[in-house]
Amino acid sequence: MSDCSRFRWFGLNALTLLALAGLTTACNGQSGLADGDSAYTESTVGEDELGEGTIDTSLEGQESELGIVPIAPSSPSHAAVESESAEASPLEELMVGRAGPRTEDDIQEWRAEENRKIEERAQSCMAKEGWEYEVTPLLDAAMFESVPVIGTKTGYGYYESVDLGLWLNDPAKVEQATAGRPNHDYFESLTPDEREQWFAASSECLEEASLFYAVKPPAIMSSVEGFDLDAELELLDQRIANDPRLVEAWLVWSRCMSGEGFEFENRERIFQQLDRQVEVFDSIVASGATGLPSDLKPKFAAFRDNEVEIKEADLLCADQVENVERVVRIDLELEFIEEFGLSRAR
Repeated sequence: MSDCSRFRWFGLNALTLLALAGLTTACNGQSGLADGDSAYTESTVGEDELGEGTIDTSLEGQESELGIVPIAPSSPSHAAVESESAEASPLEELMVGRAGPRTEDDIQEWRAEENRKIEERAQSCMAKEGWEYEVTPLLDAAMFESVPVIGTKTGYGYYESVDLGLWLNDPAKVEQATAGRPNHDYFESLTPDEREQWFAASSECLEEASLFYAVKPPAIMSSVEGFDLDAELELLDQRIANDPRLVEAWLVWSRCMSGEGFEFENRERIFQQLDRQVEVFDSIVASGATGLPSDLKPKFAAFRDNEVEIKEADLLCADQVENVERVVRIDLELEFIEEFGLSRAR
């Protein structure tokens, strides 16, 4: 049983909690995907009374039935710097099929609808297994009031993930926050053995439902024989990073950050530093502790303050970089699509 999944029985959908919070290290103190890592794994669900299909368990860069592109789990740093209204780039439009803004409202609408479909399918699955199961909606305002760290994110997501992880490790706090949520009372009425059985069944049903509604992205064809999409995308990313316009923009950003008292070559250097510094606190969360040892509290406070100050400086200095990177990406992606004659497979 994962640290996240153990909270499902009282309606605290941990994945939803982390997505809404913009955090990914909260459950076990481990970071999500770093740049270059892939969340893509394919799983085949066999035919049953509920349906069949070949499903991609990752939602990254994929189009839901609503036509809304979900943002996949990523490291805290990435979640904190994503634009709230970033338009799809040429390659995103080709590979995902959605142009236009991806606003926070879009994302929340997609999450609510996908959550509803998954929960209703899980409910049908549980009924076939002989168990009661109430559909669990996205977290409501009352739930947020019991989780102080939610909605107060002022850093890149590092110190917040530690705070949230410690909170999730405290059964009393979670119990207080989730009392009255769907499935809570029913679960409490079961015997210890029945709880284990109910939890196992609900976990399997929710997993199957999540897989069933995950959408596989369209296949991409090239007019160039032997075209390797993954390899060429990696080279494209290198071209974008090394483009003189973007290199100059990062130099301007670095000088701006230096003026604010921070010496970083680019934003990735920030994340590398914070990754190293947060490890000691992540290890405490991973141990199941509900609070930091007294000797670490001053260090954590200093870490938190430093992260916030860096983020504030980054926001001040980042406008030019973001604008230039957008222009460079569009230019080079259009060249890339034309060079390799890319199109969707029919």
